Amino acid sequence: MKPKTVLLFALLILAQNAVSGGLNELIKQNVYGTARPSRQSIENVQQGVMPRLWIHVRSNEQQKAVSDKLDWFRRIQLNGINIEIRPIQLVQSGPAESQLRFFRKQDKAEAVQLLRELRKILPQLRLQDLSERYKNYEAAYAGHYELWLAPNVTMINAR
Repeated sequence: MKPKTVLLFALLILAQNAVSGGLNELIKQNVYGTARPSRQSIENVQQGVMPRLWIHVRSNEQQKAVSDKLDWFRRIQLNGINIEIRPIQLVQSGPAESQLRFFRKQDKAEAVQLLRELRKILPQLRLQDLSERYKNYEAAYAGHYELWLAPNVTMINAR
């Protein structure tokens, strides 16, 4: 890890330890007040883990289509928390069908919830569980999701 990352991580841990039990209880109440979150989701919120979505596109046209709908993507919530949309990735290759990928077994419930939301604009989207392949991979962090658009996706109909 880079020194700045380690320092930021250490500061976050110190800040979390300094937080009173009342705030932790409020976080739990907020999370429980939404659609029945999983235990892992509650732990992610308490640890400051925000779900992140990386969107992979194959062409400039797809990139523009996604860019035009970024506000819609940013309104997606998982267990009452807005998902963080990471920079759009223009890639040369990928799967033949559109996929939502997740990398940790503990994230499956959230991935299914995210899949339901994304299917509103991408009905043919498939869920791809890569947790077994990445189970020993340290970079597979909680709440990391990837949307891979198939080459034939030309429009995204989001409101």
